[in-house]
Amino acid sequence: MSIWPIAQLVPGTVAQSILPGWGSTNVTVNYQGSPDVETEVVRDVASFGRQIGWLTEIVLAQRDGTPEKAAEAEAKLRGAAAKIREIKERRAASARAEAAEALERFRKEHPERYRRFLREKAAELPPAGPEDTTT
Repeated sequence: MSIWPIAQLVPGTVAQSILPGWGSTNVTVNYQGSPDVETEVVRDVASFGRQIGWLTEIVLAQRDGTPEKAAEAEAKLRGAAAKIREIKERRAASARAEAAEALERFRKEHPERYRRFLREKAAELPPAGPEDTTT
């Protein structure tokens, strides 16, 4: 027995978040998209609830025969969609640049492994068709 009887009341481990959410919005979402994109959208554009709210406003305004209300909500939704598209395009460009930098570093540091990696990846690609315009 411990010389400190109160020690029996203390758990073996303690875990606590310090200042959770301090200075930023905490978002926990289970979905199939990109967590970074979704976090940025919710933080900088509109919450999921707000986006659903705009859709609801559009549907109800159309049902009620108030097209001006539907148009206002649609304008908000279109604005959010444009911002979301910008976020996705910026993040895709950033990911491509990061991948290119990593591949260049890999090529310089491990030339043979790099060549083997490229051969393996090339073997995984489907044959390019006439409509394939990716660069």
